[in-house]
Amino acid sequence: MVEGDLVAMLREKNIEVETIAERVRGKRNGEHFEFDIVAVNGEEVVVVEVKSTLRAEDIKHFLDRLENFTRWSPLYKGKKVYGAVAYLQVVQSAEIYAERQGLFVIRATGDSASIINRDGFLPKTFH
Repeated sequence: MVEGDLVAMLREKNIEVETIAERVRGKRNGEHFEFDIVAVNGEEVVVVEVKSTLRAEDIKHFLDRLENFTRWSPLYKGKKVYGAVAYLQVVQSAEIYAERQGLFVIRATGDSASIINRDGFLPKTFH
């Protein structure tokens, strides 16, 4: 849904992506984890949650997982970790909630996608 456009979209936000991994899964300290897309450069990581229909509950769950990202993936400790949600449809203005939580918001339409955060948006850095 967004993988093909992700590099260009993040470049527009001054994040140069070097590698993208999809369906990143693992287990650490008995906890299983999975992330839909992880885009990386030398200093920054963007973790993307992809949903066909985005709901506020999805965002809350994703934020909890983002808080554990570097604990589960210690390779990324010390890097700036940003979150993003991508969706086709949205319920009850969940995209506004996502932006208020500091996430990049990506709306997919047909064969393309775009980051729809307001001008001046600054993403939250997760550790």
